[in-house]
Amino acid sequence: MDVETNSLIDEFNSRIEDYNSILDLVDTIFVVVDEHYVIRLLNNKACSVLGYEKHEIKGKKPTDFVAASQKDRLNTKLERLFKGDVKPDEVNEFAYLTKNGQERIIKWNNAYLKDKKGKIVFVLISGEDITEKKREEKVQPTISRILIASNSEVNIDELFKFIHSSIKELM
Repeated sequence: MDVETNSLIDEFNSRIEDYNSILDLVDTIFVVVDEHYVIRLLNNKACSVLGYEKHEIKGKKPTDFVAASQKDRLNTKLERLFKGDVKPDEVNEFAYLTKNGQERIIKWNNAYLKDKKGKIVFVLISGEDITEKKREEKVQPTISRILIASNSEVNIDELFKFIHSSIKELM
């Protein structure tokens, strides 16, 4: 790292408390990751969604909190982000695990903080928990199939079997 990059990082570090107080007002998940893929800053919304305290997340890597099946994909995304290969409007979804083991689907948007030479020093990530929306998208077609079947099925036993199997698929 050169002097200019270190200066930018030092400036960022000296203002973290100011940034924290501002970001805690926002009802969007907000995380700042450095070039070593370490979480340097996050807001209260990130903590409430994941069920951790700030000190349990800060200093760790985003991959420490994703489902095992997503770690390689997230590492690849982080590499691409710091190379500048990801467009700012490119949206990403990853499955994160809360402290109590629940899976939450987070949709991310990214922005960059660069030094004067154009090197990406931090990635600013804003996110939205879309877990419930994803569940609704999965449930809605099943409800539609059940309604259609209830209007056309004459045999009540067959209808109940169909309903049972449809609900079982959702679980």
